[in-house]
Amino acid sequence: MFNPIFNADGSLSYFRVTCLIVALGCLIGGCVMDSSSDSKNKDEVSEDVTAQVENQDSGVEADDSLSADEIRTIALKEIYQATRYMQTCGALDKGYDNCTVSLSEQAKPYFTMVFDTATDGFTLRFNATENNSDTCKVFETDSDGSVKALNAKGELDPSCTEVIDKTLKQFTISRDTDANDGQLAPSGFTPIVRNISQR
Repeated sequence: MFNPIFNADGSLSYFRVTCLIVALGCLIGGCVMDSSSDSKNKDEVSEDVTAQVENQDSGVEADDSLSADEIRTIALKEIYQATRYMQTCGALDKGYDNCTVSLSEQAKPYFTMVFDTATDGFTLRFNATENNSDTCKVFETDSDGSVKALNAKGELDPSCTEVIDKTLKQFTISRDTDANDGQLAPSGFTPIVRNISQR
């Protein structure tokens, strides 16, 4: 009968003993490392990660030639691009904790950014600085992708987002089949059963 410690003649096998000790050490070490990483992940999930980006001392000077509408367009394009990036990053990474965005050099003189992430979503907020002459003072979005704009009184103002709505409609790709009801197949064709039933 095979003995994991002794040779066939009854003498102690140092090689087998060494292999067993190494295997046992790896097994115990693996279990300890797994349990510690699980508790670390649980701590990360339970806590929301808050990142605030303030750029009061950014050293970037405001361009006085920009009008309020141009400043608004810059903010809306930035927030739209950041939202699309965060949604893609969150889908690929299965969480938003490792995804970050920052303001471009063009937007820094006019806005500060507050960026909050969690494993299940994010919020992104642009606050106007003193250099910003626009009446829309706050732009806010979340992981759903809806952009809200607040005026100087703190009220929702739909006119603040009209600029980006017009711009996005010019560059949106749409398929003719998107407007039809009942397109169940990914190719855009109707299922065979529906074609037969309509005859």
